[in-house]
Amino acid sequence: MKKRIITNEHGETLAWFDESKAIKIDEDTTFDGRNQISRATGGQWDHEALFLTASGKWVLNAWSNWQGSNDTYRFMSDNKAYAWIMVNASPSEIDNLPPVQRAGFDQFMGSSEV
Repeated sequence: MKKRIITNEHGETLAWFDESKAIKIDEDTTFDGRNQISRATGGQWDHEALFLTASGKWVLNAWSNWQGSNDTYRFMSDNKAYAWIMVNASPSEIDNLPPVQRAGFDQFMGSSEV
């Protein structure tokens, strides 16, 4: 079991989830000729991954390669998670979402303006 603590913006503990039971979607990156750049953050040092917990909650994991920084895990709304997925997930990751979240993503895509 990999217990991950979810906090609010003040660092107060709200809940926890078992990472080994969650679905993880890693950020997508692009190569700028010198470095891999996170599509989620726009930088080479700061990164994100999105988890769907066993209970169906979205959790955003943010971390940095800067020395002394700490990982954070924060709840994310469905719509913000779907917007994050649009930028970062591969088609196979989207196809592998559980039916409830896949339907929510499809509905989100149908209601999004281009």
